[in-house]
Amino acid sequence: MKSSSQSLIYTESPAKLALQDLLLFIRITFVWPPAAGIPSTIFPFFPFFSGSLDELYPSYGNLKAVFLHLILIVLQSLFLITLIPSILFGIPILPLLWTPVCVGWVFGFILANRYFCILLNGTKRHYQSQIWREDWQEHDDERWIFINGVAVGDHWMQSNLDKIALTFRRRVHGIHNQTRGIIFDVIECIIQRTFGYATPDIRIAYKDLLDTIEEQGEDGKSRWKKIVLILHSQGAIEGGLVLDWLFASVERSLLERIEVYTFGCAANHFNSPGSEAKSTFRRYANQLTNEKQSEQRVIKHIEHYANLKDYVSLFGILHFRPIPHGAQHVDAYERKGTVNIYVGRLFARKGGGHQMNRNYLDSYFAMDPELKEVLEDNDFMSSELNEELLGEYDIASRMSEHDTWASPRNATNEEGGSTRQVKSASRLWCYRNGGSPDA
Repeated sequence: MKSSSQSLIYTESPAKLALQDLLLFIRITFVWPPAAGIPSTIFPFFPFFSGSLDELYPSYGNLKAVFLHLILIVLQSLFLITLIPSILFGIPILPLLWTPVCVGWVFGFILANRYFCILLNGTKRHYQSQIWREDWQEHDDERWIFINGVAVGDHWMQSNLDKIALTFRRRVHGIHNQTRGIIFDVIECIIQRTFGYATPDIRIAYKDLLDTIEEQGEDGKSRWKKIVLILHSQGAIEGGLVLDWLFASVERSLLERIEVYTFGCAANHFNSPGSEAKSTFRRYANQLTNEKQSEQRVIKHIEHYANLKDYVSLFGILHFRPIPHGAQHVDAYERKGTVNIYVGRLFARKGGGHQMNRNYLDSYFAMDPELKEVLEDNDFMSSELNEELLGEYDIASRMSEHDTWASPRNATNEEGGSTRQVKSASRLWCYRNGGSPDA
């Protein structure tokens, strides 16, 4: 008898997933205008709202990081140009005429690349935010953890941690996802999410999170009342895989204290056991937004923040997470015989850029020029909430962007529009300036 069950997209054949990733890469990279492709990760280039904490601000640390990455881009491109044709077509390319030479070339380059990247990464795996002000309230029962994304060395890692600390007035612990250069990082992303392979960065993050979850205070009880996990870009792939391991190895009561917030998520799925997958997302979305069902999930609070013109988001969450028909992204969840699980509310902003500080925190949690506090109003969070998108797809976006989704039901609101702002749907917004959600 033929089974009526559906497979999960991310558990399909690795070869099939790799091919689909390649086709997706081609589709979103070779576009017109070219700036809408890979360059969209850094556009718009101006202004520098975060000053020296902006990843592209012309400071010594930023210029050094950019210069080293440019060297790596050139060298890694030349390496792949000489290697790929030989592997795919068996064509010997000088000076790679002999197998021992080819093998030595491959391992030699990878080893040299690793040591060169020490100039970017330093030698540490763990970091702490270095900004703290005397008038900030201590949150001794909370543990905030950040895992960075692609191309982030030690300098940008510290900038990310300090900007998160300024935004939410918390001490933030960083688990460094070390860069190997942009090109090699992208290849690593595909390997991680396509093959489910746990790289050393993932294994280190798993151990750190496990230790945090199991840490006890002097009274013998759990040390942390709340564990807030912030993930950016590739860090969301790694964090998602770590959570998959934790779901299988740690009792539910210990995991329920975790909250997850992603930015520019590059993952192809995001799990939180407790909600049954549905074959069509409309039914699944209704279940996700149902308060009773939400409380049944292991991790009750998951939010994703994505810029609709961000190249990495297009390669990740905006492709794999269910979204309305007619949007500019592929409805991957509707492929015949498959269903995808991407738990969490999506905050979708019609903007570009992929950098954590300049394009995400500065857009969703804009601060005053002195970086003393998050402003109560900004262009996105203070805009009118599209209630139709929220109810149907668990997407928080503004009413003025309904054309992006090409959804007739969202085009007009016969009752005169929403009465809420986008920020009312955001739990993370409640943490700004040292605040906390009511529950």
